[in-house]
Amino acid sequence: MGKQETNLQKKIKKQLLNEFGGWWVKTHGDPFQRRGLPDLHGTIGGYSIWIEVKVPGREKELTDLQAETLRQISEEGGGLAFMSTSPEHAKETVKNFLQRRRRKNAKKKNNKLDRAPDSLPE
Repeated sequence: MGKQETNLQKKIKKQLLNEFGGWWVKTHGDPFQRRGLPDLHGTIGGYSIWIEVKVPGREKELTDLQAETLRQISEEGGGLAFMSTSPEHAKETVKNFLQRRRRKNAKKKNNKLDRAPDSLPE
């Protein structure tokens, strides 16, 4: 990982903190950590978000292991995991994810209200 990618990670993290708040950390690979984990991990409102950062033009450097890890987090873990090349892209991706989740949760809440009994016991 070069200085460009490090700077881009910092910019993305700053953009997301300013826009959404939450908690964010940069993951650092070492011999005791699982290989393929994305560069940034955050939580916003209880949702887990993972981002693999690539410098523009280097998107094809995403390894098979990184791609599989992103898929597992999204499909099996229920979080958001994606590759990003800019703060703007990361912001829009997170924004769209949060909007979809909020709509889904509102729909579930409305469905529960629809099934509620007409009168409550006294």
